[in-house]
Amino acid sequence: MTVPPQWGPRRRGHLAEAASRAGLPPPTLVTAPAALAAYATALGHAVPQNACILVCQADRQPVTLTVLQLVGDDFHELATRQIDTPRDVDHLIVQRVIAAATTNDDPLRTQADHPSGVDTNGRLALMESVRTARHLLAEHDRAPVLLPAPRPPAVITRDDVTIATQPFLDEVTTEVAELLDAADVDKTHLAGVIVRAAHGVPGLTERIAQATGTVPGIVDNSHALADGALTLTTLDQPEPRAAATHLPRVRLRIRDLAGILLLGACSLALLLQAVQTADVTTVDSWVVGIRTSMPQLATAGAFAMLAALAIAHLAPTTWLAGTPTPATPEPTTGSLIRQGYLAATAGGLITATLYGLATGTAFEFDYTPYLKWTLGAALPLAACTALIALIALTAPRIPAPALPTWLTLARPALTPALLAVTGIYLMRAALTLTTPVDLACPASSAASEQPSSEQPPS
Repeated sequence: MTVPPQWGPRRRGHLAEAASRAGLPPPTLVTAPAALAAYATALGHAVPQNACILVCQADRQPVTLTVLQLVGDDFHELATRQIDTPRDVDHLIVQRVIAAATTNDDPLRTQADHPSGVDTNGRLALMESVRTARHLLAEHDRAPVLLPAPRPPAVITRDDVTIATQPFLDEVTTEVAELLDAADVDKTHLAGVIVRAAHGVPGLTERIAQATGTVPGIVDNSHALADGALTLTTLDQPEPRAAATHLPRVRLRIRDLAGILLLGACSLALLLQAVQTADVTTVDSWVVGIRTSMPQLATAGAFAMLAALAIAHLAPTTWLAGTPTPATPEPTTGSLIRQGYLAATAGGLITATLYGLATGTAFEFDYTPYLKWTLGAALPLAACTALIALIALTAPRIPAPALPTWLTLARPALTPALLAVTGIYLMRAALTLTTPVDLACPASSAASEQPSSEQPPS
C-alpha cells in the first residue's frame, strides 16, 4: 500500500490493524514519492547510488515536494514539504470566474469570499465544475464552468487558470529552495526531478525546472504508484517457487481427457493390428515361427508410455479439482508433480511389459523377443518421465509464475503422435492386404524352421 510521506507510526499502525481485522496479511507500506521514483527508475531514468532525486506530487492537494536518496535498492526520504497557499487553486479559479461572470450585488460573490456562508451545496457544485473544467483544459483551449441557476455558464481559458494560479506558482520557487536546505543538498546533488502530472496547473513543470535547474520527467500513468510500489516490494521479497505453491483450481475440459483416450486407443490399435496381421507358421499345430512387425509392437509400447505421461500431466490438476478438507489439505505443486510422474513411470513400464507378455500369449510362443521390443521402446520415455519427477524434487527453483509454461512444455505432443499412428496403421494395412509381410527382417521367431522333437503340450 502507498501512503503519504508524512504518515508516522500511528497511522501506519492503523492500517496494519485494519488489514488484520479484515483477515489480510500485514501490508507492506511504501511512501508515494518512493513509489513514483521507483516507477521512473524502472522506465529507464537512471539514478546513481547515493544520488538524490526530487519528486513533486501535483495531482493531489496540497502539492507535496519530497527529496529522496537512493541507498541500495531503496529510496530514503531526506525531507518533505507541502506547498500551502491561503486558498487552494480551485478556490482561486472560482473567485476569478465569479468576478468575471457576476455583478457586484450577486450573493454568489459573498459566498466565494466567505466559504462558510450559505448555500454550501451550490458552492461545492461550483468547485466540482471548476475541477472538471481544469481537466478539460489539458486538451482544449476553452472549457465551460456551470454556475448556480439561474446564471448562465461561464467559459474559462488556459490564461485564466494561469493568472489564477500565479500566487501558487510564486510559492514553488521558495518552497523548493527551503526543501533543498532542509534536506541539506544543493541543486548539483539532484540526479533528476520527477513530476506527477497536474493538467489543471499549467506552468508548474516549467516553474520546477526553473527552481531546480533540471528538466523534470513527467509521470502521467494512473497506475504509476501501484507499479512503483510493486517494483520496490518485489526487490525485498523472494519470488515464490512453484514447488512450495499450490496449483490453481481449474475446470477439467473434455479435450483434456480426450487426449489420454486417444493416445491409449492408438497404442491398442497398433498392438492389435500387429497381432492380427501376423504370419504364424505351424507344424502339426505346433507354432514354429512368427512373422510380424516388431517395430510396430515397439511403437505400441511407446504410446502406452505416452498415455501414462498424459495422465501424469493431468493428475495434479485432477487432484486439486476436489474440495479440500481439514483431514486432507491441498498438497504442494512439487509433491503432486513428483508423485504423478513417478506413478506414470511405473504404470507405463508395467503396461509395456504386459503388451509383450500378451503378444507372446496370443501367439502361444516365447514372449522374450516381444517383451524386449515393447519394453525397450518404453524405457527412454520412462526415463524422461522420471527425470521430470526428479526435477520437481531436486530443483525447487522454478518460479511460480513460470509453472504454467513449464507444465506446457512437459505435455505430450498429441497431433504429431496421432499423425504418426495413422500413417503406421495405414501402411501396415496396405502391405498386409494380400500376404503378411515381415517389416522387421527375417522371421522374428527364435526357433528353427524344423519342428521340435519335443511333443507339443496338450
